[in-house]
Amino acid sequence: MERLRGQIRYTLEIYNGLDMMDSLSITVFEDRSILDGASTSVVREHFKQWAATAPQQEQGTGPALSQRYRYCVQVDAVALESVVHDAPSPPQPDIISDGFVNLIWKDWEPSRPGPREEVEESIEGCTQHKVGWMRVAYQDVMVDMYYYLRGWNDWYPEYRRPPEVARA
Repeated sequence: MERLRGQIRYTLEIYNGLDMMDSLSITVFEDRSILDGASTSVVREHFKQWAATAPQQEQGTGPALSQRYRYCVQVDAVALESVVHDAPSPPQPDIISDGFVNLIWKDWEPSRPGPREEVEESIEGCTQHKVGWMRVAYQDVMVDMYYYLRGWNDWYPEYRRPPEVARA
């Protein structure tokens, strides 16, 4: 979390937006009984439950379109290792490591493959090209990637099928 917050600070500083750090709210779920070793599907369902009531609780409003309520970040063992393996320690900004996190789209659902659709290598049992989540360079996930995903259909041009890592 310290590395992520450091990267957010670094990016906001570039864009002269450090004043936003004071209101930055990152909600972390650490329930190991549910999330330890969980698939992206399990994390998605957990996030859906939270996102169903969070806008009302946090902002006193109905369903929200903010990225905060549409996407969640999963740090599984592989992602954690990728971040801590060769990334510089905070507060040094990380502009070169290959660390990533999993960005999960809350509203993704598998579709019935078309007759011409190519079958891909299975990822968590899904052989479709789009699996509802992607690896994103952890340096880019908050601020840059969330900015790129601000529109309702912006997932599609930004999507990269794992194991490829999306970069802003």
